[in-house]
Amino acid sequence: MDCVTLLSQILKKSDKLINSSEFKEAYTADNTFIRDRKLSFENSIYFILSGLRKSLSIEIFEFSEKYKELLFKEVSKQAFSKARQNISHEAFAELCRLFVDVFYKSDLELKKWNGFNVFEIDGTSLQIPDTQENIEYFGCRKNQYETNTALVSASVMYDVLNDVVLDAIIDTYPAKEKNQARRHIDSITNSKIFDNSIITFDRGYPSFEFFNYLDRKNIFYVFRLSEAFEFAKSQSASDGIYEYKKGKVNGKVRVIKFILLHGTKKH
Repeated sequence: MDCVTLLSQILKKSDKLINSSEFKEAYTADNTFIRDRKLSFENSIYFILSGLRKSLSIEIFEFSEKYKELLFKEVSKQAFSKARQNISHEAFAELCRLFVDVFYKSDLELKKWNGFNVFEIDGTSLQIPDTQENIEYFGCRKNQYETNTALVSASVMYDVLNDVVLDAIIDTYPAKEKNQARRHIDSITNSKIFDNSIITFDRGYPSFEFFNYLDRKNIFYVFRLSEAFEFAKSQSASDGIYEYKKGKVNGKVRVIKFILLHGTKKH
């Protein structure tokens, strides 16, 4: 299968999902799109997916001109903004899951490392408009002027070799990184994706409970460990197995030590 064939398959499946009555019923808040004959649910989804970068008025005009076959009637930006608020963000999460499922089920020759997909899970903080509603819902942090700045914690699971986002999360601040990582992994409906994959994590993620969770999922993983993990620092061998038992969780991990070019020791 080539890329064009795969893209065509993804677009056809996405179009079928968007136009299904089940999809519309699941992800609309009320009867907005029944009352508004100018702006359909399907066209609203297509419009959002087109990638909005200019002012809404310009985007609406250009979209209606470019995709005449959709019969996308020009509406006011206020009308579109109101309609958009009645579409659940979960609609786009489901479309993302469809894309990931079709992509990794295809026989497209993916880039791999020694036969493994290489995924990374990592997060960051993003600033959002400083409205009282955002501060109360998502959280905040004081800036250098001692005023509250609204923030969200964002997290993503990413295929580093094929440039594919498998799952993304916008969450409350401060971040709960390990919980977000579990949500990423649990979001993958096709569990066979993990059969030949390695997930990499930075220093904020490791814990014995999380090691145990990944082992139960039969997922290969690599963590960068901080100095807080005494067992890694105290291990004399550069490559060894450490068996742990912490409360109700137990297991074993392989610990590898190496020295970076500038002389820093890493685990």
